Amino acid sequence: MKTLKSLTVMIVLAFWTLVLVSQDRDQAQKLQEGITLMETKGDYPAAIRLFREITTAPDRSLAARALLYLGLCYEKLDKEEARKTYQRIIQEFKDQREAVTEAQSKLSALPRGVIPASAPAFVLRQVLTSPSAFIQGAPSPDGRYICFADNETGDLAILDLDTGGKRRLTNKGSWNVSMEHAGYSIFSPDGKQIAYSWGFTDNMSNLCMIRLDGSECLFW
Repeated sequence: MKTLKSLTVMIVLAFWTLVLVSQDRDQAQKLQEGITLMETKGDYPAAIRLFREITTAPDRSLAARALLYLGLCYEKLDKEEARKTYQRIIQEFKDQREAVTEAQSKLSALPRGVIPASAPAFVLRQVLTSPSAFIQGAPSPDGRYICFADNETGDLAILDLDTGGKRRLTNKGSWNVSMEHAGYSIFSPDGKQIAYSWGFTDNMSNLCMIRLDGSECLFW
């Protein structure tokens, strides 16, 4: 009778061992599928779903590896979850030294504030192509205008980057009337005034301040 019971226990243990081994193989296969989705296809959302499933695997080594790849996916998507994922490895998988070391390295390389995926991306666009402009100015604080010296007359001018319209703030006349001209210019921090240099025909120059409507022009 005891022999029968012992045999039964052995059979049950063998059965569950096979089940666990089979589960580990399935989890390992999922991990590889997730890596392929991440590295080859760039399908990070799909890879994240697979890695999340594996993080609960009984095999702690496999679970820690899945968390590392999960963190990498979150990094690609610029999500704060990357930081949380690496911290989880350090806190919950102290027995997995290699994974902890790598997580610490990844965590230290992250910027203080990971940019959220919803943040607007930087966009490069050409804003000034006119040959009539001396590139000696600067954009306004709100990014709508750019101030510059107009090569057609030498006047200080601003360009509206939304409409493409140009407006001169000074009115010195043509080059035939005067060889005076505006030089370097920059907006005030509140964007309401422009400081600029004004060159005279005797090679002297003044520092000036003018409002965007062309009023209150001051010289020093």
